[in-house]
Amino acid sequence: MKKTATISLYATYFFDLVGLVLVYIIFSPLIVDPDQSILAADVTYSSRNLILGFLLAIYPFGQFFAALVYGDLSDRYGRRPILLITTAVTAVGFLLSGIAISGGSIVLLFISRLITGLGAGNMTVAQATVTNLASEDQREQASSVFSWLGGTAWTIGPFLGMLFALISTSAPLYALALLFAVLFVILFFFLPEPQFEHERHAHSLKQMITNILDAITHGKITHVFIASVVTMIGWMMYQGYLAPYLIQKHNFSESAEGVAYAFSSVFWFMGGLSCTLYLFKRRKAKYVIVLPMFVAGISILAFTGYSEAWAVWPLMAFGNFSEAIVTACFFALFATLVPPDKQGRIFGGWNSGFALASAIGPALAGYLARFSIDLPYIIAAIILLATALYYLFFAHKNVTRKEDIN
Repeated sequence: MKKTATISLYATYFFDLVGLVLVYIIFSPLIVDPDQSILAADVTYSSRNLILGFLLAIYPFGQFFAALVYGDLSDRYGRRPILLITTAVTAVGFLLSGIAISGGSIVLLFISRLITGLGAGNMTVAQATVTNLASEDQREQASSVFSWLGGTAWTIGPFLGMLFALISTSAPLYALALLFAVLFVILFFFLPEPQFEHERHAHSLKQMITNILDAITHGKITHVFIASVVTMIGWMMYQGYLAPYLIQKHNFSESAEGVAYAFSSVFWFMGGLSCTLYLFKRRKAKYVIVLPMFVAGISILAFTGYSEAWAVWPLMAFGNFSEAIVTACFFALFATLVPPDKQGRIFGGWNSGFALASAIGPALAGYLARFSIDLPYIIAAIILLATALYYLFFAHKNVTRKEDIN
């Protein structure tokens, strides 16, 4: 029963991310191409691009707020009811998105994407629940799975979108709606409520913010949390700007760009998987994390030193493999350093930070590219290397004190 529930929680997290990335394949022609668009034919290309940007952003926008709220609510009222409600909301959101495309309604499409993003905030609760269900000696490995699942979702999400879109443009969204309905049924019958003491207090926005800050400032987690969010901002500057960087500097075609993203995601998958199958069985995350933090920053900085296109392939491999290990280590540290009754809040805070980084990173990179094509990667590398030093001298020092070594 517990194994079935855990697999379903991993699936929920995985397909929440698939729902984020597959729309890049679906929405671009739907909005930009006048022959396929649900917009009026006289809408200008600049307006179409602006609408597409907002449409792609509204999903992580919903996640940003939902992750904060759901984490706190699940700490107070239990993981199970929040997961069931949000999984149902996600299913409804995808269903409405399919209906919006079939009916040609841009307004309903915006509303449905916001609903789906709000439901996908349950990634936070899924992470916390897996941690709660795992035994103490398995928490690091159980948490690290989320890292390689994320890489896999980014790899196959667009391909799933293209595959189902052969049936119809709305088919991928209907398929996800059905999938989340099935996950709801499985979680309803197989998910137990993790046992920990729930806090009961008045519900308010001020109280939720206080609760999240309380989780972040708990014990040794503060510096770890800060390092994790700042690292993700630097990483999303790199990852979010990869396509235009490769096209403008190395003249990549659209197909080569797609291969580059798939190639990167494969090495992300391998990095996360190495933590689950090997690294965390031999060393604790607090010791594993330091070296790959520096390798990721150096790999991105090295992009700016080469004009040959062949050089980007090994650099993408090193960067993604290393950063996947870093992310898995952060998940593991959250799982082991934060008490069970605060897990929802800490993962909620981190996922909100990730959603914010997903918006800030690419936007900042696009602005910096106005001055130099390499400047976004120089700044991203500086952020990652500076954060690695910050972790080494502050967070690492706290979490490796003598009494913590075992």
